Amino acid sequence: MQGDNKDDKQWITTAVLAALFTSVFMYLPVIGGVPAFFVVCVGQGIYIGWQDVTKEQSRMGALTFGGSTLLFIPIMGVVFSPSGPGNLWPLAAMMGILPGLVAMWGARFARSRNKG
Repeated sequence: MQGDNKDDKQWITTAVLAALFTSVFMYLPVIGGVPAFFVVCVGQGIYIGWQDVTKEQSRMGALTFGGSTLLFIPIMGVVFSPSGPGNLWPLAAMMGILPGLVAMWGARFARSRNKG
């Protein structure tokens, strides 16, 4: 039982770090912005979705990724942008989170079909 708890903590940490990584791309000068954020969210979604984890961990990872991204977007807006995250940051966050979650599901589905 203890091993499962440790694996869950590591998986949550992985999803949180993925969200932090993607959130930075929203506000990075020159290479950042919504298109870069969108592409990185899809890439991270594929990466997280392709991992060999249980269904429960997959759901937990998706929820953690989405929630953490929503939390980190305004924080990164304050850190990287002199004007802050702006009023439409929740909409911008959803423009990355939703495709990222779809990519997670797609990668998980493709992996399960590949195994079988």
